[in-house]
Amino acid sequence: MSSLYIRRVLLKPAEGVSLPSVLMGSVSPKSKHRRIEDYEGKLVLVEAKKYDGELVRDKFGKKIYQRIEDIANMLHDPFPYDELPVLQCEGYSEDSGTNEYLLIFSLPPEASTEPLIPISLLDYFQQRAVWSLTARIRLARRLANAIYAIHKKGWLHKGIRGDNVLFFPGAPGAPRSIEKPRLAGFDFARRDGPWEEEPTEKMV
Repeated sequence: MSSLYIRRVLLKPAEGVSLPSVLMGSVSPKSKHRRIEDYEGKLVLVEAKKYDGELVRDKFGKKIYQRIEDIANMLHDPFPYDELPVLQCEGYSEDSGTNEYLLIFSLPPEASTEPLIPISLLDYFQQRAVWSLTARIRLARRLANAIYAIHKKGWLHKGIRGDNVLFFPGAPGAPRSIEKPRLAGFDFARRDGPWEEEPTEKMV
C-alpha cells in the first residue's frame, strides 16, 4: 500500500484570495449535505458532516475530528472498482462558519465531463424506474460485496440506504443505468470496535 497523504483543501476563498467556486446544487433533495463544486478548475463531490459548535471543546470533538481524518485516509487510495465501488477522497476540511467537516471526492471516470448532477438509487425508486432482474441482482451483489469489503477493513458504514448509492451519468440524456453504483455517505462511518464511543447526543 502506498503511503497516504491527505491534504486539507479549502472550498471557499481565504481573506483576500479569489477562488472560483461554483455551487451546482444538492445531488438529491434527500441529501442536502452533498453537493458538486468547482475546486481549482476541477469538479469535486463534497459531503458535509455537521457538528455541534460546542463539540470542539470536549473529548467527542477530538474523536470525531480523528474519525474524519481516518475516513479520508481509508478512502484516499484508489480501490479496484470490483473490490470496493467508492469515490476516491482527495482530502478534508472544516468550515467553522457552518460547523461542518467536509470530505472532498474526485468524480469517477464514468462521470460525464459536463457538469451533471449524479442521481441516487432513492431518486430512481421515486421515479419508479424499472430494470431487468439481471441488472437488479448485479447491483445487489456489488453493494453486498462493497459492504463486505468495508467490514474486512474494520469499518462500519453506518448509512446504507438508497440516497447513499450514487450513479454518475456518462452524457446528457444518457439512459438511466444502475451498472456503475458508487457507495457514498461515509460521514457517519466508524471503525468497528468496542473502543469507538457514539457521541450521538453531540451531533446535529
